[in-house]
Amino acid sequence: MAIAGVHYLFLRHLREKNVLPHFNTILEIGEQNWYGDLSPKVLFDDIKLFAKDSQKDELESQLNSILKESPPTMLFDIAKIVYKILFHIESIESIDLNGTSSSMRLDLNLPHDLGKQFDCIINLGTAEHVFNIYQVFSSIHEWVKKDGIFIHNLPMYGEVDHGFYNFHPTFFWDLVLANKYQKILIAKSTKEHINIFKDRQSCSDDILSMDKNKTYGIWSISKKIYNEDFKIPRQGVYDDNLKNKDAIKDYWKEQRKISELNSSL
Repeated sequence: MAIAGVHYLFLRHLREKNVLPHFNTILEIGEQNWYGDLSPKVLFDDIKLFAKDSQKDELESQLNSILKESPPTMLFDIAKIVYKILFHIESIESIDLNGTSSSMRLDLNLPHDLGKQFDCIINLGTAEHVFNIYQVFSSIHEWVKKDGIFIHNLPMYGEVDHGFYNFHPTFFWDLVLANKYQKILIAKSTKEHINIFKDRQSCSDDILSMDKNKTYGIWSISKKIYNEDFKIPRQGVYDDNLKNKDAIKDYWKEQRKISELNSSL
């Protein structure tokens, strides 16, 4: 649950391209800290480039103070400055059983009425640690406003025993489809590189050719268009309503062939 260099640089890229809107409110699923593989001093330049004009001086002062005094919550404080720089937020809340004292101590395996909704929900490496994965994504759906944004980055392949789950691309393609979200992007990531898929077919082609000796994460960013109850997805390969069902079946079969070939070596 940390903002590593690859996270920050990708979110910065999305801000630079105006892919994402600014938000008044953010809810973190897992309180994020600054990972430390990128110097926080890069934030000074980005304050000048991206921060709200009325907040620039204050953010520079806050960052200087954090770096000079090194409080116990230093890495969490830096992460919150990141959100202010890139998203111009007015308030941020988080749910984390092991976060700082400012986090809500709630078990994400259970439903919770927060009494409010948020403009954006950020889930960078938390959902895989929660056994009741249905409840996590149902809650996230309920906690975001209509026209709000979901930002997920979760393990996809290779992180054995990191959490309970790795998340395959079909999880997010079908989650978006079932709940009529507007897909902003789905991407595959390593610690050094992020590859955005233009469509499901390009995703399938890439996954089939990826180096199985590496570790990968998956990004999914989408927008909630309708105020409807959360819908449980059906996997696309079985969904009779999906127009490109046959293409998904072909990809699925090809994956099985590759898996069987690898297991026989």
